[in-house]
Amino acid sequence: MSEQSDMSVSIIGAGMGGLSAALTLASQNVQVTVFEKEDYAGGKIRQIQSSVGLIDTGPTVVTMRPVFEQLFRNSGAELTDYVELKQHDLLARHFWSDGTQLDLFTNTQRNKREIARVFGSQAMHDYERFETETAALFDAFEIPVMQSTKIDLKQVVLNTLRTPKIWPAMRHGSLDGYLSARFSEPRLRQLFGRYATYVGGSPLKSPALLALIWQAERRGVWSIKGGVGALATAIQTRAEELGARFHFSAPVKEIQIENQRAVGLKTENGTFHRADAVLFNGDPCALARAALGQSAATAVAEKPLRKRSLSANVWAFAADPGDFPLAHHNVFFADRANSEFGEIANGQHPTDPTLYVCAQDFDHTRAKGPQRFEIIMNAPAGAHHRPDEDILCHHLCFQRLQTFGLHLKPPDLKDSLITPKIFAQRYPESSGSLYGQTPHGMMASFRRPTIRSRIPNLYLAGGGVHPGPGIPMACLSGQHAGAAMIKDQTLRSKFHQMDMPGGISMESQIAAPMQSR
Repeated sequence: MSEQSDMSVSIIGAGMGGLSAALTLASQNVQVTVFEKEDYAGGKIRQIQSSVGLIDTGPTVVTMRPVFEQLFRNSGAELTDYVELKQHDLLARHFWSDGTQLDLFTNTQRNKREIARVFGSQAMHDYERFETETAALFDAFEIPVMQSTKIDLKQVVLNTLRTPKIWPAMRHGSLDGYLSARFSEPRLRQLFGRYATYVGGSPLKSPALLALIWQAERRGVWSIKGGVGALATAIQTRAEELGARFHFSAPVKEIQIENQRAVGLKTENGTFHRADAVLFNGDPCALARAALGQSAATAVAEKPLRKRSLSANVWAFAADPGDFPLAHHNVFFADRANSEFGEIANGQHPTDPTLYVCAQDFDHTRAKGPQRFEIIMNAPAGAHHRPDEDILCHHLCFQRLQTFGLHLKPPDLKDSLITPKIFAQRYPESSGSLYGQTPHGMMASFRRPTIRSRIPNLYLAGGGVHPGPGIPMACLSGQHAGAAMIKDQTLRSKFHQMDMPGGISMESQIAAPMQSR
């Protein structure tokens, strides 16, 4: 790119994918305009106000910190100039109704001692082997999968052949099958199987490769002063400093296609905005189902998108937990491991749910009085809502927590509960799914849309596209998309007759810094 670029890009959606793409492009002097239908930046990174401050209602921490450091560094800045981060040595506190309690940490040796204390020496040796295998798995797949615009199958195969430690995970069809072969202690199988829900799947049907999610967390978890929403604001701020423009409360009606290429977009007020490229940061189903115009519906294949990931019932409120021994992250496990996934698959709320409780004010010292809480209970995706659903969910969640001794009293349900129906209303054509298409099956990752759509000049970013759900993955997708737009535009400038349809993978990594201002 030249120093004074005349390339223009319109971005639909200011979620993490759109934000990271905006900053990536603005750092290369591209003219960037972002259109967001809500009145804030962040997408599913959302906060609500309470009597004791802002409460995160989506992600509460970040992992894979180098992804965000690289994003800011490529723009000529440092992440720590914009946000204040605090690392958590204690990853999570895990509870079972029989009184068992297990803490897991970023430090492997501490984990070994804790597991041996709670479950015995055999469980400790099982964990030690699991730790070694998943570390190798993460290292083998980080570059050819996460750091690439699409899965580099050739490199995946080579890394697999070179790394015998990951073969056990490759041999097992499901995460649950792999964990059953690795852990003699059923509660550890239940614990590590929970990581499938991080991408909206069941451990019974998700591939064993998802065991590497444990490594993403074990290698570091950070909270952000002001909540994760402060990270979204920081990226917006840095992009604006470099010339990006943001329009909020500005829903987009249609992506304009001319001569089979994206040429801009039309907002709901009828204004046409021409651009050299368009980035859609939303659920790809919205494109496939013509929510942004019939002409853009061919951008992605709808069939693999039909099977949706999990949704959730999410509570966000302030309450006094008393003297219950909470940590920042807490998991209260079901009595019948994995029973909830069969019920969810049948469109039912789980009768014996595993509950995630984020006590946002708890750290190394215990806070007193009303505290901020977020509680997540897995649920089926879908826009339907039973008349008594709020009351049912309240009973399933809070009655269940009381069996552990945790007594929380949220305020009015209308203000504290977010249901799959509400998620479906906020994110068009998502059916309330929080993670896009299902991760079930060995080929699920290969069926995920990539950042180059089937329509030239139309790109994708966000948790619904490669490399997948989660804040770091969505951030990577935006960086991938920004880099691809610049590269494609440069090639088109040199070779005016070259056509660049979706699915071509040219750059393999974005870890190497782009030239910044």
